[in-house]
Amino acid sequence: MSKNMPTDDSAGSCDLPISDNTQRLYSGFMEETARWPEMETYNGTIQKLTRTYYGNPFPYDPRYNTVHWIAEYSRNIVELARDFCWMKAHAEARRNELSSREWIPVRPQEYDTFVQRHAVHALVWAIICRDKLALAVCAYFEPFNPESVKNLRNFKDVLTFLNERRKTDDAVSPCRLFLAALEALDGSDFRPVKELRDYVVHRSSPNVFVDEVPQNWGFPYMIPLLTPKEIRKKEQEILERFKETPRVASKVLEDNRVGGILFKHEPLEKAGVGYPQMEEILEKALRKLLQAASTCIETLLEREPLKTMFESPIIPGPGT
Repeated sequence: MSKNMPTDDSAGSCDLPISDNTQRLYSGFMEETARWPEMETYNGTIQKLTRTYYGNPFPYDPRYNTVHWIAEYSRNIVELARDFCWMKAHAEARRNELSSREWIPVRPQEYDTFVQRHAVHALVWAIICRDKLALAVCAYFEPFNPESVKNLRNFKDVLTFLNERRKTDDAVSPCRLFLAALEALDGSDFRPVKELRDYVVHRSSPNVFVDEVPQNWGFPYMIPLLTPKEIRKKEQEILERFKETPRVASKVLEDNRVGGILFKHEPLEKAGVGYPQMEEILEKALRKLLQAASTCIETLLEREPLKTMFESPIIPGPGT
């Protein structure tokens, strides 16, 4: 990833034209991201890895498969950075537009389709990047066929595999270094990304608001209360609310049951997320992914088969 990043590639699928101001904001955010220490370190390691390609035949060594996954990771992390910066650009443009409207009050709960789209894309790319980096590490230790569903490990599987392997590996094994890099993608900074991504894919996709989520936003949802604790809490809430009218309380409790099951009827807690929170979550994830990848690539370059290729690359001459 370099500072000469495309300005509006990912805007092609949008339904409305992108303003010049938004594109300028996007370019500025991309340049700002390119100056992150994590990004500069990552770019340096990728350049080192690229040196091993020049003029060198691919070694007949299954450990070299890890380069395939690093190459995929490098393409995916670019997409994540683009969506992250497009999200920031659209959010900033939207806030500027709202603050300039003197004839209506600024609505902090304003929803923006572009912000939503790029936030969701970035969440998905973040998890893809994490999985690709885990596959890169796995490929170094264990050959596998990526076109077969058998023996293909997910991120958690790779962590378990590395934890088991380090018990028997010697002190010079890179296992501990890889494990430490990947475990950083399983901590508190990355957990919200996984949670939000799972909501997008498997549950109700949270709406991203330009600032804060409005109170009680969204359509009510009938949620069955199945544990004794949940049932007791709901019953106590109703009894407390109508403590002056016990008959009304009994009627409300009756009306809140369907087929003998007690329900609560209210908007989902995670139906919306404020933009400031989303930006913080994605920035932390992007920085962590860059750090982890840099560690993994440097570790690979210090070991065969890449070590020899990096130390004595064959630089192709003109016309080759």
